[in-house]
Amino acid sequence: MKIYLYIIILILLCGNVLSSESIFNVNNIKIEKNDTQTLENSFKKAFEKFSQRVLLEEDSRIVSKINSNQIKNLISHYQIVNKKENNKDVATLNLFFDKKKINEFFLKKNVSYSDLFNLDFVIMPVHQIKDDIYIYNKNFFYDNWVLNNQNNSEVLQYVMPIENIENIRLIKNYKDNLEDLKLEEVLKDYDLKNSALILIFERENEFKVFIKSIVSNKKVNYNFSINKRNQNNLVTKNKVIIEIKNKILEISKSQNLIDLSTPAFFNSKLKINNLNNLMNVQKILDQIDLIEYFSVEEIINKEVKLKIKYYGRIDKIIKVLEEKGLSIKNINNSWLIELT
Repeated sequence: MKIYLYIIILILLCGNVLSSESIFNVNNIKIEKNDTQTLENSFKKAFEKFSQRVLLEEDSRIVSKINSNQIKNLISHYQIVNKKENNKDVATLNLFFDKKKINEFFLKKNVSYSDLFNLDFVIMPVHQIKDDIYIYNKNFFYDNWVLNNQNNSEVLQYVMPIENIENIRLIKNYKDNLEDLKLEEVLKDYDLKNSALILIFERENEFKVFIKSIVSNKKVNYNFSINKRNQNNLVTKNKVIIEIKNKILEISKSQNLIDLSTPAFFNSKLKINNLNNLMNVQKILDQIDLIEYFSVEEIINKEVKLKIKYYGRIDKIIKVLEEKGLSIKNINNSWLIELT
């Protein structure tokens, strides 16, 4: 019993340490000079990068008026890394925002944030010019999609389908009515829960774009146009890619927003087979951004009663726990957790 008590005390002292892969972590902000004013500017850049990554565009504008003192209050800790770049000394800032303070700040501003991070997203762009359809070969959008990824790089990791003769035949069969092409048919060999079929129709004066997507297993469609405005065609095509990526990012965020006004509690029992189990589970819970805190309520024999405060839907928190290596079962209306 003394050993179990020691473990509980250690958990309380450690608290929830932010993971280096947490959405609350911002890396590689360049610092031009090592002085107070420049450091504050770097803090502001870090907050802008963070808010643009997790918030919808409209909500990002709402919080953009935050001052330096408010930003500093939201920071948990940071580190400055000095390194050589092109024979020059360069300092970069790695910063960790305090999860609880960020939640309180966003709640006061009445905004919700997305917990997406490094999500694999399958994308299939199809380009049509008059009667010609470009799928894999000579398809500018297919060839250049992963370039200039901008803010998407930390949120969405794009997966491009490999060339498939069956797909080429399928798509060309829809030559006269490409809008009727189904995402589920084109990407049937891939995980569809986060995917999009992008139909790009190039006209004389504009690009018309049709996005058929599935985000978190929900179908979401979006259409828009971009005028050429006598710009260089290459410049306009790159602009089309950026705009499509921004739309997909907004759609993905909108389907994964966390409602901070309604936190919930996940009461469960953890089976302990050896003394390391509880500490291993703690490490897993510390890595999950949806969890604000957890506590050990009671230890009886080889069972620990855990109380977990989290944000979002119960099905999502269970999915995240399972992805981290925990087995979650509901037995007689009671949740049971085991290490797999």
